Amino acid sequence: MRLREERDRRPRGKTDGDEGRVARLARAAVSRRQLLAGTAKVAFATALGLVGHGVRTPPEARAAEAKRVEHIAGRTGAPGVVAVAAASSLRFLLEDLRRVLRKEDGLELRVSYGASGNLARQIMRGAPFDIFLAADEPWALAVAKGGLSEGAGLVFGLGRLALFVPDGSALVADGTLDDLGRALNDGRLMRFAIANPTHAPYGRAAKEALEAKALWQPLRPRLLIAENVAQAAQYALSGGADGGLIAASLARAPALAGRGRSALVPADWHGPLRHRALLLRKARKPARAFLAFLATPAARALLARHGFGVVHSNDGVARNND
Repeated sequence: MRLREERDRRPRGKTDGDEGRVARLARAAVSRRQLLAGTAKVAFATALGLVGHGVRTPPEARAAEAKRVEHIAGRTGAPGVVAVAAASSLRFLLEDLRRVLRKEDGLELRVSYGASGNLARQIMRGAPFDIFLAADEPWALAVAKGGLSEGAGLVFGLGRLALFVPDGSALVADGTLDDLGRALNDGRLMRFAIANPTHAPYGRAAKEALEAKALWQPLRPRLLIAENVAQAAQYALSGGADGGLIAASLARAPALAGRGRSALVPADWHGPLRHRALLLRKARKPARAFLAFLATPAARALLARHGFGVVHSNDGVARNND
């Protein structure tokens, strides 16, 4: 009798089976939304060249990226192929270099992008690259110190720090950071993105520049700390932040340049961002031609176009182009 009374008190039209189906459908809908959100994030990050550069991705995407890296780095034995491990902030520069080298010298670059530290660790574990292009010079020097390269390589460019402001932001793209200070006081600034200063070179530079303007401490509660500079660019572009201090090479990239404004920060406000190239020990012959090309006037022109300070061949010193 008690069981019958409990059944009678249930809302009409609903059964245990109905409730179970509703719950299952609700869980499935949530799962689909999460999957779509994750896929959209990966697609957005890929458009910026950020996958494999600190952006969180679903396990399937990480596995696919690992497989792609393995394929790119694999030695095919094809003549004229150079396997390059490069910092993600160099993606758009290398796309131009690839076209030039294919046309002029018949070289084919197969590039795996990632964080300099992650790529260095892959090389130390035996990844078969020919060239290592690091945005964080200490990682390149660590590889060289381990005897995995032919010498210490060369500094091929000097990174520049830029203030990037996405369309719709109330901030002004002002390289002096004067408006950033005003926005902090008048309430226009809510969130501001930089890379992590503890391990990202562009994050260290951002902190030093903010300290030079006495903005570091006042701004700290509003900072959105990214894993690396590419992720900081993603935060600013996606609307997660009102702006950010990022690599000029990324600020000039098509995915950002058409959707915001940027201005260079004075180079003497932060330590140098030296980008170093290494010829790795087991590199194939075409890799030498690629490394030599990095020191040519044509390569220096491309570096300047993408926002890098260039290395002048007469003294080997990297200088900024303001």
